[in-house]
Parts: sequence; C-alpha cells; structure tokens
Amino acid sequence: MRHNDFEKSHYAKDRCDVKIGECRCCGDLRHYDVVFNGKAMSARMTLDSTIHAWRSQTSSIFFGDNEEHYFTWLPAVPEGEVVADVICAGTKELHHKGSGYHDHNWGNLFMPKLIHHWYWGRAKTGDYKVISFWITAGKKYGYKDHDFFIIAKDGEIPGNNANHTLRFLPEDRYIDEYTGKPVYLRIHHRVR
Repeated sequence: MRHNDFEKSHYAKDRCDVKIGECRCCGDLRHYDVVFNGKAMSARMTLDSTIHAWRSQTSSIFFGDNEEHYFTWLPAVPEGEVVADVICAGTKELHHKGSGYHDHNWGNLFMPKLIHHWYWGRAKTGDYKVISFWITAGKKYGYKDHDFFIIAKDGEIPGNNANHTLRFLPEDRYIDEYTGKPVYLRIHHRVR
C-alpha cells in the first residue's frame, strides 16, 4: 500500500486519469496504462479492450422516494488483453499476458447505506463471456432487487438484461456469521 500527500496526487473529473505519487492509471475505454511503484515491487501494465464499454440504460440505480440517491456501474472494459511487466525486489523481472477486466462504480451516498448485499460474477464458456450482478437494496429501500446481465461473443454484446427479463434465483441460503448478510450456495439465471 502506498500513502501519498493529496497535493502530490491528481484526479481528473472528465476521464480516467489518476496519479498518486509515482503511481498512475489513465485510459479512454479502449486502452489503459497503469504504472505502480512500490517498495518491493513495481509494475507497468496495458489493458486493451476486446469488448466495447457497455451500460444498461443510464447504468444507474436510484434510491429514495424522490430518487435522490444513486449507485452507478459501468463495465468500461468487459474484457481486454493485458500485458504486464513486473519487477520484484528490484531484480526479478516477470512478463505476463492474459485477460483483463475494468469496471467503475460511483454514487452520491456511501454504498453500504444503499445496498444490503451484492452478487457479482464474470465467466467465460466457449466463445461466450458473461458478466452479471444482482444488488439487493437496504432495508430503508425495501430490499428491492436490481439485476444486470450481459453476454458477449466475438467482441460484440448480442444480449443483455436491459429489459430485466432475466431473473436471479438463489438457492440454499444461510446467514454469514461475520457480516450478517445472506449467502447462497447456488444462483441460477432464468428468463421470467
């Protein structure tokens, strides 16, 4: 973990461009550069999107009688190609290539005040890529369920759950002792 003075940091408001000390992340929904410089490790990474950014309608879930609060989720890179060069302890150099993902979420209220619990998943099966999440609002907002789902193939997104026809059906529920939140051993996706 790196700690730096706020004065030595930069946070763009109109694009992905963040600098904290000697660490940086910048990109444009198609290509990202990430640089990390730590005490025992440094890394340079690129992420190039193979599936375009996606959002469901406004990508926002609104809470409250007047929809005064919101939570927004954007999979900026649902899948991409990653190249990373890592140096450990100043001597050992590693070069990696693989699959990457980048999303961003934000809102105007601390997330635990809006959301009771959240399931998120990302999977590949054959030529298909799937991203899903199921959010259950907090008690104050009636434990209302919100679901998002996309399926991608060949760099395109032929299916999504913008019309909310796909439903998350959980099974074998128990309450986690530490968080007090429900946990399900299985979650099925079915069309309503």
